[in-house]
Amino acid sequence: MFVVARGVLGCGTVFLGSSGAPLITEIAHSHHRATATALFNTSYALGSIIAAWTTFGTFRIVGSAAWRIPSALQGLPSVIQLLGLWWVPESPRWLISKDRSEEALEFFVKYHAEGDENDLLVQFEYAEIQSALAYERSIDRGSAIKNYLEFLSGNAFISYYLSPVLTSVGLTTSLEQTLINATQQMLSWVSALYFATLPGKVGRRVLYLSSLSCIFLCLVCITAGSAVFASNPNNKAADSAVVAFLYLFSPAYNLGLNGNNGLYITEILPFSLRMRGRDCYHLFSTCFTLLTTYAFSVGLQNLAWKFYLIWVPWVLVEIFVVWLAFPETKGPSLEEIAIIFDGLQAGGLDTEKLEVEIEQEEVKKTVDVAK
Repeated sequence: MFVVARGVLGCGTVFLGSSGAPLITEIAHSHHRATATALFNTSYALGSIIAAWTTFGTFRIVGSAAWRIPSALQGLPSVIQLLGLWWVPESPRWLISKDRSEEALEFFVKYHAEGDENDLLVQFEYAEIQSALAYERSIDRGSAIKNYLEFLSGNAFISYYLSPVLTSVGLTTSLEQTLINATQQMLSWVSALYFATLPGKVGRRVLYLSSLSCIFLCLVCITAGSAVFASNPNNKAADSAVVAFLYLFSPAYNLGLNGNNGLYITEILPFSLRMRGRDCYHLFSTCFTLLTTYAFSVGLQNLAWKFYLIWVPWVLVEIFVVWLAFPETKGPSLEEIAIIFDGLQAGGLDTEKLEVEIEQEEVKKTVDVAK
């Protein structure tokens, strides 16, 4: 029953991951879109904190309550989400795609203009989305399978196997391991919240490259420290260095691969491919999770610290791919990002004049408020 329950949880997670980030991206105000979407995945760390401290307390319990209590607590966030979901508006882009344009316009007036129907930003967003969706309809391939074909034109071992990594450097007791796990998750959450505010300020590409570079440094130091400890178990400096860089690994990952990842995947895809893109992302992510679950434990057992050497060059490959193939998306609106990939015809609307008028109106509002 426990294994089946984990499978059901996994299915639910895929649905939430595929729909949550696109919905936030599509309903957020243009000035808040980057930070709002990047915050989407940061609550994972909050859940990890609760789970880590719960297991820190329950591992002392003799009997099935040791794992039943942490498992039962997982239901609370779902109850909160189910209750709150009734007050979440539908995506205006989805409404327009279903010929419910009046409802979409009402959304923009209510949530993006505080009830002002004549707001230039509302008119701009409404017209831009209509034009972009009209362009997407004109190039639609006519079937789900053909549309999926459009997509053809490593931190896991530390996250999933913290316990054996700690064991390899002499930290073997449940007290030590659960305490490190709990405090590490607290650092992870705080860093994830702060770093979610950065994509709109410094750009997505910069965060990707910075994060992967920091991950590379952490992996090299963890590998080196583990190797030194394996050759000399009395070397406490090596032990401490591994623990220190295990703590730093989470902030390094959160810098550019937590919230920034969900934001970038969501915004580089046009409306017709957005949900499909998230589905593909979760498909490959789940396949990789299966690999980490069943294969990595064997690698750690047989190779110990040498198993980490697989990931050091892999991160270098990721850095090269990001540098070569990931364009910056900071600045343009959600619809205008398509122009970066498909050219000016993808936007379907000459927005330069409207953008100037919006900037002038915002300056005027700022001056009025100052007066």
